[in-house]
Amino acid sequence: MKKLYVWVMSVMFAICALSLTACAGGSGKVYAVTYDGVKTLGSIGEIGGYTVAATNNDAAADGIVASPYFTLEINGAGVPVYGARTTNGIHSFSYVDVEREKGGEFLLNIRLTVSDSAAVLEKPSPTVTVLPESAGVSATLKNRVVSAKLKKTGSFSFVFNKGYTEAFTLFVAEYEVFSAPDGYQTTELAPGEHTAKETNFTQGETVYRFKAGRHKTDVIRLPADSVLYFEPGAYIEVTPVTTGGDGYAIRGVGKNIRVAGRGLIDMSACPGGDRVAGGRRPGISFYGAKNVSVEGLTIINSHTWTLTFSNCETVKVKNNLLLGYRTYSDGIMLSDCRDGIVEDCFVRTGDDAVEVKSASDEGTTDNILFQRCAVWTDKASAYGAIYETNRDIKNVTFRDCSVGFAVQASINAGPMVIQQGRTPNTKIHDIRFENIEVYTTYNPVINITIRSYGGNSIYGNIYDIYFKNITVAHNRSGVAVNVRSDNTATGKIGAIYVDSLTTDAGGFTADDIATDAVKTHAGWDTSNLKVNTLS
Repeated sequence: MKKLYVWVMSVMFAICALSLTACAGGSGKVYAVTYDGVKTLGSIGEIGGYTVAATNNDAAADGIVASPYFTLEINGAGVPVYGARTTNGIHSFSYVDVEREKGGEFLLNIRLTVSDSAAVLEKPSPTVTVLPESAGVSATLKNRVVSAKLKKTGSFSFVFNKGYTEAFTLFVAEYEVFSAPDGYQTTELAPGEHTAKETNFTQGETVYRFKAGRHKTDVIRLPADSVLYFEPGAYIEVTPVTTGGDGYAIRGVGKNIRVAGRGLIDMSACPGGDRVAGGRRPGISFYGAKNVSVEGLTIINSHTWTLTFSNCETVKVKNNLLLGYRTYSDGIMLSDCRDGIVEDCFVRTGDDAVEVKSASDEGTTDNILFQRCAVWTDKASAYGAIYETNRDIKNVTFRDCSVGFAVQASINAGPMVIQQGRTPNTKIHDIRFENIEVYTTYNPVINITIRSYGGNSIYGNIYDIYFKNITVAHNRSGVAVNVRSDNTATGKIGAIYVDSLTTDAGGFTADDIATDAVKTHAGWDTSNLKVNTLS
């Protein structure tokens, strides 16, 4: 009989995370995730040298640094603030867990101090906004100090002067006690360097537990019926493929696989984009898995698709924070998956952020829900069904989500996107976007596209796409709906429903179809655009 290990995490949190008792008028107990060996940038020149690495796909050192722009106190106690590269400078972040009071409530008094290295306060009358605005968090800025109060979990991004540079995201998650499943044994890995052989885990009914501290790993392979657990403060530096690995950071195949804890996965040392030796492979990948979950990770600088599920069933993704800048560094992607839920994640990426695909030649994508996610995209699309589609995609819902910034102007990108184009008779339909908040977009709010992908002929069918209760604070493109098919004989776009879309130009109505608010690039019949017809 296997020995039962039950790990009560309150002790480990006290050791590996910064514990903050209620004070300064706040309530609830706060555990701030903290990492050892993080570099501090000592000058403006060092900050510039750090950020310039985000201009290419080469390997980079120091995936995170101590934020050069902010210090943070919650309920009167200090919380570490880190920074990571993005396409548009350093994005600062902190991750904390909150244990509620007996009555089920908590109150976090936030005091965020802006350093002299930051440029955001150089404006004559600087402003601060907390995103998503629908969270209802107000903040004040006085004498370089931002003050705010939080009473709920989620991601809260503090942006200055309505811009996307030098932002700070505070991720607040529910405190939970971890215990191993009944009958599981535990294998522990102390900080240090681990070979691919050492992390090629094969024993089922096992918790593979990475202790707090710095680890260097090749691919971590997970078998069926296993848990990969990262203690708070576990920092995983992924070694590049040139060392003999196969390009993955974590790879799982089989049933009943769980990844949990508060680990940071850093792929900065791996060349990205088209510079990946041996071809591109996703950073964290699950293939053919059933009942798989990934919760609580911070993932930095993936060299290709960041968190990917292919041909999987019953997928759960929750409370993950992703920051990246490389080409192909898509955030969370479900391809040919059935019955999945992605919730309460923050993603800022140099490519598409949160999406479905049908990139394989197997199965379909069906019954997927994304909810309460917040994303920023510096180069591509925020939410949607994104190219590389070989099979049908249906019954996908994006609900109660937000877009901070969709930055790079493009004819086929933006906050909400449906892209198709390379496989005959493939259908994308019954996709719903409900209660979506967009702060700023430089692209059309809604983008429906069928066009050549990878030199293929133009194929596909898109129909019954629904948009309801969409609010846009700043639409820099001026276009509400963009529809494009480069070959209407083989690429057909049917009915699109838009209800209660409001931008800074006002409410979108059927009268706007004939204006510059709607762009079409082919013979699509605009009578297929149904405005304010849903109950």
